This record gives sequence, C-alpha cells and structure tokens, in this order.
Amino acid sequence: MREPIIELLESRQLLAAAPFTVGGSPLVHAEDFRVTTFATGLNYPDGMTVLSDGSLLVATSKPTDAAGYFGAADGQLVRLFDQNGDGVADGSQVLADILPRELTDVRTAGNFVLVTQRR
Repeated sequence: MREPIIELLESRQLLAAAPFTVGGSPLVHAEDFRVTTFATGLNYPDGMTVLSDGSLLVATSKPTDAAGYFGAADGQLVRLFDQNGDGVADGSQVLADILPRELTDVRTAGNFVLVTQRR
C-alpha cells in the first residue's frame, strides 16, 4: 500500500495595490481613463452585455448552499443600472432566476437574450 503524499499549500496574499494600472506606453494617456468599481456583491459573474438602455446584464451563479460553493448554484440574470451617471451601479433587478448552474456568457440578438452554460 502506498503512503499518501501530502503537499504544502503555496502561500497566498491579497493584492496590496490596484490589480492593474492604465498606461505603460507613451501612446496611452492614463489621465484619459478612470478606473472604478461599478458593482459589488455579485455571485460569480462570468458573462455580461450592455442592454439598449445602457444598463448591464450580468450572468451570475448564485450559490444554493450555505457554504457558497460555486458548483451548487442556480444561474441568475441580473440587470445593473446607473441612474445618475456617476459610473457606479445604483440598483439591480433580477430578470431570470433558477436557471441552470454555472452560466458562462450572456449576449443579446435583437429581442433575444442568449445564455451559455458550462458543461
């Protein structure tokens, strides 16, 4: 019988600085850009598209168990909107709930909304 192999986990730490910066090239003027957080608290957002009214439609996977496990989830389509134009979502609206789990992308084609799922 073989002895089990136990490997040490690699050390991890949160980023101490912003995850990216704008610039790095003389052709890019960083002052022309603003990096903000549009929305927080989304469950595993994987796909998103802009709707005709300027709101953002996001495909998420909402965990169905208390541990928040991604694999035990229902798909959800959430619309985020910025009413005052400050670049931060002022509200959200669930448009579809209890969809197949692990949604990976969302697109629009005319009046249709197309959603893909991981298999």
